[in-house]
Amino acid sequence: DRATAPEMEIRITNLLGNTIHQATAGINANGDFSTPVYMPPSADGVYMLTVRCANATITTKIIKQ
Repeated sequence: DRATAPEMEIRITNLLGNTIHQATAGINANGDFSTPVYMPPSADGVYMLTVRCANATITTKIIKQ
């Protein structure tokens, strides 16, 4: 049921904490999700990718070259 399906929040921020990209994605019954992540034309450097779902949050570093 799509109405009760969990959603995942995806956010990319720069090292100053400014949000570069934010999106939500639904998770299917198998626990899978697929969504494009748009990286706008921004300076090369280090960004943080945060994925949040229910009670779990994962943050990892991404490097744009």
